Amino acid sequence: MFDHVTFRWQGIFFLIGAFMAYIFMRKDMKHNGYVAAYAEEMLLGETICGLLGGRLGWYLINGFDDIRYFFRYWDGRFDVLGAVLPCILFLFIYSRKNLMSFRRAMDCALPHVLFLTAAAYFPYIFSNIRMLLVVGVDALGWLLLEVVFRVWYQDKHRGDRAALALLWIGLSRYFIYVAEYGRAEMKLVMKLPGLVTAVVGLILYLFNRFKKNTVKPLVLFDFDGTLMDTKAMVDESYRFLFNKYRSVDDYDDRTQIEVFGANDRAVIRKYFKNEDTAELTHEFRAFQADLPALGLVNTMPHALEVLMWLKKNGYAVGVVTSRPTDNCRMWIEEFDLEDYIDCVMGAEAYKKAKPAPDALRRICQEMGRGHDNCVYIGDHARDVRMGRRACVYAIGYLTSEKNEKRIARAKPNRTITDLLELEDILQETDHNWTYNLL
Repeated sequence: MFDHVTFRWQGIFFLIGAFMAYIFMRKDMKHNGYVAAYAEEMLLGETICGLLGGRLGWYLINGFDDIRYFFRYWDGRFDVLGAVLPCILFLFIYSRKNLMSFRRAMDCALPHVLFLTAAAYFPYIFSNIRMLLVVGVDALGWLLLEVVFRVWYQDKHRGDRAALALLWIGLSRYFIYVAEYGRAEMKLVMKLPGLVTAVVGLILYLFNRFKKNTVKPLVLFDFDGTLMDTKAMVDESYRFLFNKYRSVDDYDDRTQIEVFGANDRAVIRKYFKNEDTAELTHEFRAFQADLPALGLVNTMPHALEVLMWLKKNGYAVGVVTSRPTDNCRMWIEEFDLEDYIDCVMGAEAYKKAKPAPDALRRICQEMGRGHDNCVYIGDHARDVRMGRRACVYAIGYLTSEKNEKRIARAKPNRTITDLLELEDILQETDHNWTYNLL
């Protein structure tokens, strides 16, 4: 009967630990721009790999006399170091398959192994000193990474949290075995796994410190106001609608900033609630189509030079726009820019408009690149917010004083006043091309 109760509490605490570790991992994944489905798939894969590896690790240390009970997980025979290696291997395969940063994925997952282990072993804390040490040390390590490192440590690099988690796990296991058996009584098979894990963690941390990022990022641009100076055309088109269906006086400076670069259908739905949105959108686009002869559109200063430089230096370039794709392509071809742009993603290709991250996620997928190594340049606060939500490296392009404060409040990674500044930024090697670091 007592064994039955022990099994029940062990199972309950393991499930609680697994669920909470999943919640924490999912939150970290979201903060790094990954969709929820990735967290769920990673949880399943890591659980299977971790259980098998942890069980096998215990038998490697303690012998295979009771190997017939391999799947009797409720007896507490589990080694966390044995679980870590197959989990890392799974993360490596999964991250490569899904165009994710391996080190960024480890940052999201590995620290929470400490929480899961502490929770799973909690029913055994009074059985022996080793179990008490395991729970206490793992809980302390998780809190240090979640609170002290996350909040107070400023000089973060991609992979740092995973490296520190490995270092903590390795050293703690070594000293826990020393406390239980004594250094003289410890077998080599008990010493090596912890020390090797700690050394790997230390090497990864030093690698993160000194490794320069030489992989060229994917470079994405907004269209209106970033590559193309379309403000006069957009203003003329909206003045036409406001003059016809409302009052041209309603098209004030604040409205002009808000609508520029936004999805035209969404703007028309908002400002012309009593009219048929589809009909006015068609009228708006038809009016715009007749405007090129008026000379209201041009490339932004130095846009062509920057695109030529990017092409020459082997960067993949895409355009994310709130316009329909065909309309954007028309202007790109009009100014002979098609040879410098690899992909155009228009409003009909993604579900949610800026500042939702859907457009950036969609174009990265279309171009076969992960968002972990991506730079996005836009001239509006909504562009910066979209970059932040997608967790790409967001650059605010300051083209007017009116929008400068809004862009600053959106907290871009960098701001530029001339597109030529992008060349110097891209040649830097001391950052991770991402908005968020855990």
